[in-house]
Amino acid sequence: MELSLFSEYTGLYFYSALLQANAAMLSIAGIFFIFKIQLLNNSLGESKTNLIQNRLPQNKGYVVEEFCTKTQEEQREKIDNWDPNSSQDLLNGFKKIHTLVRQINKAKQKIKLPSFSILIALVLNIISLAFASYIHSTSQLFELITIVLTIIIELIVLFIIIKAILSVTFDS
Repeated sequence: MELSLFSEYTGLYFYSALLQANAAMLSIAGIFFIFKIQLLNNSLGESKTNLIQNRLPQNKGYVVEEFCTKTQEEQREKIDNWDPNSSQDLLNGFKKIHTLVRQINKAKQKIKLPSFSILIALVLNIISLAFASYIHSTSQLFELITIVLTIIIELIVLFIIIKAILSVTFDS
């Protein structure tokens, strides 16, 4: 009788636990990204309101809304070609709005890689879970290699998520 490193249920427990861990990582990363985007959106709303209420003459709020509907390139062009005789307060407000919109778009871009990596890890874990009994029945070495490779992939995904969370959290 051969001594086995793994029971027939080891793969099932291992891969189902990893699925739960990946779901938790996705949730935690999502919380950080959503919080950051909401924070930036709130700042953007406050900047618009402040600009409309405090720096513009009556009934000129449409100027801010018109600026906000432009693409980032068009906003940058309007800022770069600003008439020096026009209001500097309005220019500074537009610069702040442009910066906040750029930061929001940057935060949205940063969530793509962690989401994609977690998705890949989830798919691999689901496939491995479905074939856990088959993997166990082949050989101990194959089962060990499969588990070690899965752990390596999970560590890579974890580092990608941590890096993304730190970059979005401490990005100014």
